[in-house]
Amino acid sequence: MAVMLPAAKVPGAYLGRERMAANGAHSLYRLLADARFAFLYRGTFHESLAPELIVLGEAAAEQAGHGKAHRQRLAFIMVEAFQNITRHRSEADDADCFFGLRATAVGEDVLAVNPVRAEEVAPLEQAIARLNSTGAGSLKSMFLSRLRDGGHSAKGGAGLGLIEMARRSGNGIRHRVQALGPGHAQFALHVPLGDPIDGAFEECLEIHRTARADHVIIGLRCGGSLLAQDAALRVLDRELAGDATVLHRAKRAMLAAFSWLKATGLMPGSLILVGGGPRDRWVEICWSPSGNAVEEIGDRVRAVCGLSPFELDRRYRLAVRGASDAVHPDEGLIELARIGTEPMSYSRAPAGACDSLRVTL
Repeated sequence: MAVMLPAAKVPGAYLGRERMAANGAHSLYRLLADARFAFLYRGTFHESLAPELIVLGEAAAEQAGHGKAHRQRLAFIMVEAFQNITRHRSEADDADCFFGLRATAVGEDVLAVNPVRAEEVAPLEQAIARLNSTGAGSLKSMFLSRLRDGGHSAKGGAGLGLIEMARRSGNGIRHRVQALGPGHAQFALHVPLGDPIDGAFEECLEIHRTARADHVIIGLRCGGSLLAQDAALRVLDRELAGDATVLHRAKRAMLAAFSWLKATGLMPGSLILVGGGPRDRWVEICWSPSGNAVEEIGDRVRAVCGLSPFELDRRYRLAVRGASDAVHPDEGLIELARIGTEPMSYSRAPAGACDSLRVTL
């Protein structure tokens, strides 16, 4: 078992470049400790993903028992923040785009990060400052006025999307700018719903930095929501469409992970990640067992990691047939081991904060 050291925070900048000393999944799990639902995305960003975002937003809101009005507000803000990236990102070296939803017991945080041209920064900041100093009634009037103008914004003005995000949030819009190089900057937009949490923006920025450092493409914590699982799989379809073999393995791995986490009772707090580059894709699951399950589940994972391909196939056949009650609960775990192109990598965070299991595709 590989034991990793905790990640050190990088003072000042949030846009990390270095590979962290710690297991990235452990760090993300820690950052999402208070999240009942989370979706992270660092893919190719295409507007066709809007339906999946709506499903994810509704699943997050429904899980908390929110009514239709709140679900619609969250879904709108998610889609608008996502489209703000697809429509306004610029090409720049050392830049990436990121979208994140973190839902806690008191509200939701939506984060969108993308590169912009340097000359666009000042007008954006002026527009956000104006929106944040405008009351709800005036925001509605501003929106209707801009709608009559065709939705276009003059220099220093706010577009329809920004106006509506500010109005529907009710908490204002936060932003952060970081220089990238000649002519470009990284622009981060944070839209909170519900009761804002002190330091939430900084935590969301660290989530982005950590996801980037570990090359995460998709991250999901959904408490077992089948709608959210299906939406994440459809996002994966779009993301890995160019490599049918890896896509097939990735979907099998996610389904096997869902199955095993549900069978072991670990689904509610688990985190599932898909990441890597074109030649080293992986799926990683992270969970936090409690009580007697800590060592029991760890022993079961280690035992499966040590099986030969022949024994994995034999155990899987037994599990599928239900021939052995001792094997059946780990059918999904055995399937994960069979999917990987290399032996699974299992690690435990310091002080047992969480365990993780990575499958190379």
